[in-house]
Amino acid sequence: MSAEKIALPQAVIESLKARQIAFFEARLAGAEEEWRKNVASAYGELLEMRAGDLIDKNAFCEAVDAALSSEMVRSTLRPLGQAALRAIRGELLTRREKVGDYVDAKARAKLDALLERPKLFPDRLARELIKEEAVEEVMRDVLYQTLKEFSEKVNPFFADWGLPALLKKLSPFGLGGMKKGLEAFQVEFNRRLEPETRRFLQSFTGQGLRRMVDQMIAKSDDPKAIAVRKHVAAWVLEQEVASPARSLDAEGARIFEELSLDVAEGLVANEALRKRRREVIEAAFEAHKEKTVREALAAFGAKAPADVDAFARVAWPLVRAALATPSARAWIAQMVEEFFSEATVPV
Repeated sequence: MSAEKIALPQAVIESLKARQIAFFEARLAGAEEEWRKNVASAYGELLEMRAGDLIDKNAFCEAVDAALSSEMVRSTLRPLGQAALRAIRGELLTRREKVGDYVDAKARAKLDALLERPKLFPDRLARELIKEEAVEEVMRDVLYQTLKEFSEKVNPFFADWGLPALLKKLSPFGLGGMKKGLEAFQVEFNRRLEPETRRFLQSFTGQGLRRMVDQMIAKSDDPKAIAVRKHVAAWVLEQEVASPARSLDAEGARIFEELSLDVAEGLVANEALRKRRREVIEAAFEAHKEKTVREALAAFGAKAPADVDAFARVAWPLVRAALATPSARAWIAQMVEEFFSEATVPV
C-alpha cells in the first residue's frame, strides 16, 4: 500500500523540487571523498556476490560484439590503433636501450630453459622454405662457385702446384710453347666443364638441401644446436629496441601499420571467431555463475586487487563530468519530479 500523499501548495512543491535538485547537483559535484570511500566498500561487497547476479550473459556478449563490431573497428578502434602505432614508432626511434635491458636475470634463466627444450627446431618451416626456387637457386650458385674454386686448387693440370708449376721450372729448356698449349686446353676444359657442372647441380641441389634439412632436424637437440639457439637469443637481447622501427622507412612503416590494422580488422570481422568467442564466454559464465566473484577469479588463478582507490580516483573526474551533463541533470530532475508526484498533492 502506498503512503498517503502530503497536501502542499503548488508553489511550495515547486520550491522544494528546485531546492532538492540544486542540493543533489551541489552534493554530487563535491563528493569525491565519499565516492572513493563508497567505491571501496561496494567493491568488497561485490566480490562476495554471485557472479551470475552481476553479469547478464546475453547483454555481456552483445556488449562485446558491439565493442568489436566492424563499424566500431573502422570508425574508432582503427584510427586509435593507427595513432598508437605511430606514437610507439616515434618513441622507439628515440630510444637507445637494448632489448636485454628489459629482460631481467629471472626471465633470462627461463629463456635459457625454454631454448633447451626439445623439438624447438621449425622443421616444417625449413622443409617448406627449401621448396622455393629462389632458395635452390642461391644454393646452386654457392655450390657451383665452391666446386669451381675446389677444381682450380686441386686439379693437377691447372693448379699452381701442379703441371703449370712444373712447366714454369722447365721453361728455360724451351718448353714455353707447351705452357701456351696447356692454357688453351684449360680454357676449353672449363668451357666444357661449366655446363656439365651446372647440369649436375640442377638435379643435385634439391637433394642436397633436403639432406641438409634432415641433418639439421636430426641434430636439432644436440648440445651444439642448443648453443646456436642461445647464441641467437643473446644476439637479439643485445640489439636496440628501436632496430625494427629504424629498419623501415616512412613508406614501409605506413604499410606495416595498414597490414597490422587490416589483420586486426579481419579477425574482428570473422564470423566463425565471433561465434567461438560467444561460446567461450557463455561456457565460462555457466561454469562460474554460482560462485562469488572472488571465487570465480580464483578459479582462473587470479586474485582480486586489494586496493581499488587508485581506480576510484582516476574515475572520479569522469563520474563528476557525467553527472554534470544536461542528460544526467535532466535524469535527476525527472526522479525528483516523480518523487513529488508520488508523495505530494497540490492544494
